[in-house]
Amino acid sequence: MVININNLGSQINSGPRGEKAEVASSSERNTADLAPAAKTPDGNRVEFSNQANTLQAAEERIQGLPEVDSERVAEVRAAIEKGEFNIDNQSIADKMLATDALLG
Repeated sequence: MVININNLGSQINSGPRGEKAEVASSSERNTADLAPAAKTPDGNRVEFSNQANTLQAAEERIQGLPEVDSERVAEVRAAIEKGEFNIDNQSIADKMLATDALLG
């Protein structure tokens, strides 16, 4: 079965219950956006987009980080209490745009 998550609502090729799923022909999917296919134990093919692979890698990196950076929280708290904490709107906007570009 091939499911193209980039075009939600597009065709999903699958056979009736009990039959093996059909694989979409190359004309039905954009292979430039897909990573190499993997076979499942039952013989079906699963293809993830490059964007999905990027997101999975980012999630794995995030899982390795602590939930809270206690040292950074203490630094920010101290800066706020001293009235020295400045918010750089341009930096925040740039980082939001960079994140959007990363996600496609």
